[in-house]
Amino acid sequence: MRLRFLVSAVIVLLGLPLAARADSIIGSTVDVKYLFPTSSNAVTDSGPLTVTNGLQVVSPGNANVTFASNVITITNPGLGPFTASSFNGFDISFLAGLLINSVSIDPLSDASFAPGAILTFTGNDIQINLAGTCGTCSTGNQNIYLDVNATALTPEPSSLALLGTGVLGILGAVRRRFV
Repeated sequence: MRLRFLVSAVIVLLGLPLAARADSIIGSTVDVKYLFPTSSNAVTDSGPLTVTNGLQVVSPGNANVTFASNVITITNPGLGPFTASSFNGFDISFLAGLLINSVSIDPLSDASFAPGAILTFTGNDIQINLAGTCGTCSTGNQNIYLDVNATALTPEPSSLALLGTGVLGILGAVRRRFV
């Protein structure tokens, strides 16, 4: 009877969905490109970079990209609008370390910069088209904040240890029952 209860409890626990949690983008590998005048013309390409808190990628254009825990900040240090073209902005590709679940423009982004910015997210690739934005930017240093929700591709070591301990406990209980 106890074994039946134990086995059914294990089945129920293994069947429960795991809690989703956002992991930091720190430690992941990214490639940041500045694209202009189309999405296939790279003006700059950072190459693979390991993300650290405060890592900044400076483009020759009017904007910079800064990484933090779960936020990517696009900063416009200059005045005036971005040139209108089919694409004028960043392509941020996460190459390793994370699975990007969602990306959104934070409502706290500067009202003079964010409207008109087109965010495209597919797989582990984020594109932000700034063409024609910032027409009313008169002071510089406006920001667009991209909120990134990601999960690590590999389970935590402590989770694996806990799972292994549970499996060993079940095997011990089953062995004890039949010996």
